[in-house]
Amino acid sequence: MVRRLALLVLVCLASLVGAHDLNLTGIRVVEGADHRIVTVSTPLSAIVAADHLPSDSDELVQTALLKRLESSLTLPLAEPHLILDRANDMAMLQVTTSAAGQVGVKSRLYPESAESKTLFVVLKDGKTTRNVLLTRERPNFRAGPTPWWQTAWEYGRMGVEHIATGLDHLAFVLGLMLGGKTLKGIVRSVTFFTLAHSLTLSLAALNMVHVSPRVVEPLIALSIVVVAAEAVFPTKLELRPFLAAGFGLVHGLGFAGALAESGMPPGSVPLALGTFNLGVELGQVAFILSLWWLLQWARMKAPRAVAILPWVIGAAGCYWLAERIFH
Repeated sequence: MVRRLALLVLVCLASLVGAHDLNLTGIRVVEGADHRIVTVSTPLSAIVAADHLPSDSDELVQTALLKRLESSLTLPLAEPHLILDRANDMAMLQVTTSAAGQVGVKSRLYPESAESKTLFVVLKDGKTTRNVLLTRERPNFRAGPTPWWQTAWEYGRMGVEHIATGLDHLAFVLGLMLGGKTLKGIVRSVTFFTLAHSLTLSLAALNMVHVSPRVVEPLIALSIVVVAAEAVFPTKLELRPFLAAGFGLVHGLGFAGALAESGMPPGSVPLALGTFNLGVELGQVAFILSLWWLLQWARMKAPRAVAILPWVIGAAGCYWLAERIFH
């Protein structure tokens, strides 16, 4: 009964992970010879909820988006054109503005929300010239060079946030920990995992390797199922480090996908890539250290609860696998 209840709870929690991220919006500026084309993209449900709009009113959605965009950018806007994709919960507004002067961002699209993020991207001649993620800590952007320490801090923090909120990655690491009996064995497996995902993260971020998320995301879910099964049915062969390395290559592609959402700052790619990866590792180490002693205590005081954990992780992995294949 306890095992069934735990499985049910994990499946419910896992369903929340697949939810659409309502906190991230995008502003893209394409520089032309005599004008700029500005496109703002946001979840339709986010603008509807923020401005208390009826979701079926295209005119009100366009007016609300235009007002927010005018409040965010430093240039006057004209010729608004709204595109709605209700099936995928997306609203896009395209406007034009003069090519004179430098464009900056005075605020995020949803400044009233502490958790909201706005990705500001500027392209010229097909190349990215600005790529800035605006958050509560960095609420605006003025044109000009970004200090190296600010880039390092932002991308390092982004790496920590990604691993801290990536339940699938943490579930895989926990699966490695549950199968390891000693801290030395766990460190060995996690080291293999780290080296492998650092490799593919770097290659993918530098556009040397590209694998579709439709392939990567189901494989990440499958990796969770496999390490959970190995924890329940251990083999005489020491396969855990090799599983960690093999699936680490896949997880690295997943990390690269998260990094691609925020982009890489021109001229600071090695710094951004290195500090993002460092942030991921720091978050991962913090997770392992915080759970190791608790796991050891639980093995002595509540061994049945620890025995259930791989089944719970495996159930979550199965759910994610099915969702990512069929969704």
